[in-house]
Amino acid sequence: MRGSLSLRVGRLAVAVTAVLAVTVSATDGRTAHANERRDVTRTDSLHRYRLADAPSARAQGGRFDRTTVRGDVDGRALSAETRRALGMPTAPADPPSPRRRGEPTHRVTFSVLDRTGNAPSVENARRVVIDDLATGDHFSVPLNDGRGEVELPAGRYSLYVNVRTPEAGEVSTTLVFDPQVHITQAAEVVLDARRGKPPVTTDRPDAGMREGYLVITQKVADEDLVSAFEMTRRYYVAAAGSAPGLVLNAVAMFTKGGDETGSPYVYNLAFSRSGSIGDDLAFHARTRDLATAQVNHASPGRPACGGALAGADLPAAGLSISRYSGIGALPATRTEYFSPGYSWERSFGVTTRDCDFSPGNTDTFHHRAGQLARGDRHTWAWNTAPFGPAAADGGVRRGDELAVTMPMLTDAEPGHQGGSFAHASGRTTLTRDGVLAGTSEVPGEIHAEVPPERATYQVRTQVQRNTPWSDLSTAQDVTWTFSSERADEAALPLLAVRYYGMRLDEHNRAKAGARNDFTVNVEHPTGATIGAIRKLTLRASYDDGKTWQPVNLTKQNGRWIASLQHPNNGEHVSLHATAKDDRGNAVDQTLIRAYGLTP
Repeated sequence: MRGSLSLRVGRLAVAVTAVLAVTVSATDGRTAHANERRDVTRTDSLHRYRLADAPSARAQGGRFDRTTVRGDVDGRALSAETRRALGMPTAPADPPSPRRRGEPTHRVTFSVLDRTGNAPSVENARRVVIDDLATGDHFSVPLNDGRGEVELPAGRYSLYVNVRTPEAGEVSTTLVFDPQVHITQAAEVVLDARRGKPPVTTDRPDAGMREGYLVITQKVADEDLVSAFEMTRRYYVAAAGSAPGLVLNAVAMFTKGGDETGSPYVYNLAFSRSGSIGDDLAFHARTRDLATAQVNHASPGRPACGGALAGADLPAAGLSISRYSGIGALPATRTEYFSPGYSWERSFGVTTRDCDFSPGNTDTFHHRAGQLARGDRHTWAWNTAPFGPAAADGGVRRGDELAVTMPMLTDAEPGHQGGSFAHASGRTTLTRDGVLAGTSEVPGEIHAEVPPERATYQVRTQVQRNTPWSDLSTAQDVTWTFSSERADEAALPLLAVRYYGMRLDEHNRAKAGARNDFTVNVEHPTGATIGAIRKLTLRASYDDGKTWQPVNLTKQNGRWIASLQHPNNGEHVSLHATAKDDRGNAVDQTLIRAYGLTP
């Protein structure tokens, strides 16, 4: 997929998808080519990496992809568990490092108890995982019915074990974690899951945890080591102690009854604690302390299913972790709550009525909401027509490489950006001073090596779209005109005409025979240099572009307002716009079936 749900590669990139997807990627944001990806079966839910290898890594997840592990990674930054998940060669757990083998050792015995006070079977507690805080050695101790032994040099170690406990017809998981154990002599370490408590709770009695992540950052051998543990509905944490650089983050999603789909509300929660962890570890969310948004999800014109992601940035871990929740049949409205003080990123996907969010069968949109404050109240919308180009990250010139990556299907909400769009085909061409310089079979995308001298370029993209969930934006024909020359890195001055504030119902239809006033914006990529808009025109068609009628545009308080009188009959409205600035940058943009009409 494109956009924030695509696999990205950098110094470290790994995606794990089970009930959801999780992607860890570096910030260069380069989309992986097909030969850089691989799909293998997931074997573990633990993900570990060193921040030195991914200084601003991101993790994003959702049901918008199939259940696979994908990645192109430097295995030296990964634990054995993650190496197995990626199908990479693994060696047996290493003993303490060779430089310490000559030191005296002490026998350490581990005794593990489940939540009923009994010793767990091998299937319910497989190993104790240990990090040497001085050397960075990472290894594990196998358990046999809750018992295990290891010889360790004197030193300080962090350790954890995951303990599963069958109870009340279900199986719970308890993470028993100690950030710093000081070994000076032979010792027995008891890891007792009975101390575990739910790490995140809310004040809403009918809310249950849908899913979440516990992310622990700790100094290991003077590096920041990040460990992420997936939290499920019956998840507990038993942790206490302090250690250098210790930061504990929790991100969790709560819905009614913990249901995946159809909840009338969603709690998107994030918490942080640093320095030490006490036995009272628990993050509690009070609804009145959160930011609130009423979120409306429009229908794209035919029966469809929607799903959403929400993710919070965790600066201490260098991660942003997004979680999936199903919306269900569209249109739909629900209330969403967000922890204040965190920067939030949101995504929305739409697919067939059976909620088949498989690759090539999903349209996605993205929005960076930024930091939200306690008590904020918002009204947001997804999937509102017209769907067309959005120029925020439309193209760039790097040296002699010219790259256009224009999102061709973005909904009509300010700040939104289109991602993947399904069941579409098309062609993109590039000309330089009127001479063909490149072609692409991907709508809105083209990459080409071009001469360094300044020249006039035209990029034309034609898109045909036929999706089972929408009868809108069935065709686009867009031509961008701009000048460019060699630069270290410069955003291309690609213009895009956007339409906001239309009077549409929840099925993206306007009233036939009624007037529709809306705002017309001419937008450009962030950082691009453009001139003042000198020309803006708009036409409308009610027969899928066979004939066109001019639309009246007036400027009010610095904004262009279109006034469109719909006919008494017809099924759809198509729009054709042109815009040009005083630097010669221009766009000619046709959108067939921009929105629907209803009697």
